[in-house]
Amino acid sequence: MKKLLGVLVSAAMLVSPALAGAADQIGIYVAPKFVYGLTQMDGTKVHGTDGVEPKTGRIGSSTDSTFGGSIAFGYDFEKKFSVPIRAEVEYAAFSQ
Repeated sequence: MKKLLGVLVSAAMLVSPALAGAADQIGIYVAPKFVYGLTQMDGTKVHGTDGVEPKTGRIGSSTDSTFGGSIAFGYDFEKKFSVPIRAEVEYAAFSQ
């Protein structure tokens, strides 16, 4: 997982400068993205049913975090065709 993320980041750094001049004219772009997510639950109430009668309870306190990144390759149609549309393909990876 970490190895794949490292490869994606390295590829983004190497490819981005090489395409910078050409991308201004033809609309191709590469966008590396980095993500950190934090979830904190504190005494969350849960409502549900066991199929017969309603049940209510509490979930204890918990904190969870994740790191991730993605790389997106896209085409901006505005540059060449004067149409404000972009198409993008993105691959993302997150820690568990």
